[in-house]
Amino acid sequence: NASSGLWEDVFGRQAYITFGLDLFAHANDEPKIQHTFDALSRALAADGPPHLQVLEISCGETAFDPNHRLLKRPVQALCSTYLVRSVNPDGSFTDFELLGELSL
Repeated sequence: NASSGLWEDVFGRQAYITFGLDLFAHANDEPKIQHTFDALSRALAADGPPHLQVLEISCGETAFDPNHRLLKRPVQALCSTYLVRSVNPDGSFTDFELLGELSL
């Protein structure tokens, strides 16, 4: 425990979370989608989200999306974390927290 400086036992489970997003660009800006995907991949590999270890970053094919009239590329990041149970001093349940560390 960083606040008290004492070791504490915690109990939890490993969890896997997949984050997804879509990258969009105008039809004549297809290289921007690749540039954005590369920048996102570097950012996740360098720092990553707090308490989440990024295991895999992937993307689908770039295709024209007629609903938005733009090019679209789906992107996913698979992350590992720990859901840790928090309890009050009397042992009653309070909440779950995401805990983990970045180690690429």
